[in-house]
Amino acid sequence: MYQFLQYIYKKISRLPIILVSGLAMIGMFCTMQFSQLPQVSKYLPELQLSFKVTRALKIIAIWGSDGIESYLQNIWMDFIYAATYGLFLAGVLAFLALRKGAILTNTHFLLCSLPILAIPFDYIENSLHIIMLSAGWIPDANLLLLASIASATKWFLLALSALAIIYLIFNGLFTKQEYKSR
Repeated sequence: MYQFLQYIYKKISRLPIILVSGLAMIGMFCTMQFSQLPQVSKYLPELQLSFKVTRALKIIAIWGSDGIESYLQNIWMDFIYAATYGLFLAGVLAFLALRKGAILTNTHFLLCSLPILAIPFDYIENSLHIIMLSAGWIPDANLLLLASIASATKWFLLALSALAIIYLIFNGLFTKQEYKSR
């Protein structure tokens, strides 16, 4: 299994894969921003991390029925966006980790896996929001808490991914490296 994953990380660390997934990520992000009503885009991060029913209800009231409809019609894009940011960030991390050679260490493997691990948490968050909003926004405190925990975990993993990229960049600047062809 480990050899298979190392093979996958070597493949996604190639510049064409990184560029295509990066462009797809940017394209999906822009499409999502321009297809949502402004009040949805502005308050979506607050809904993701609301944790409390009263706060979520205030955000949904700001959205209104048009905002809820806009969100439900466009949420499918976030599922694709999660896959594109996961692939892009994992590719960047794999590229930076594999600069020193062809062997992916356990630490590098863990760092490269962080953005991939964020994807299912994004899917859980989106799915729970769809369930609650499709039911006429009957906010179940437990579902809302679970969605907020999934969102917080996703953001934590993505923040760790960003820190890992910074670490690998600086680590590469201050250590002598031999570049091997892939």
